[in-house]
Amino acid sequence: MVAIMAKPKKTTGPKKPKPNRTGRPVNVWVSDNVADALERYIAAQRFPPGKTAIVESLLAEFLTREGFLGGDDAKPEG
Repeated sequence: MVAIMAKPKKTTGPKKPKPNRTGRPVNVWVSDNVADALERYIAAQRFPPGKTAIVESLLAEFLTREGFLGGDDAKPEG
């Protein structure tokens, strides 16, 4: 029998968000061809951005164009 002993994590109260993260997490699944294209785009960059930054930027651009984000004439919720 092999037992693996790990030190328990120290808990110091409620979990705090990382300082560079604001907003709420959104998990998405994309098709293989979109994921492959995203990987190729990142690999082609001199200073590769993170996937989160790319997806957030593209989603914000799309939602702005569709009238759901920003501006006084944004579509109402619901």
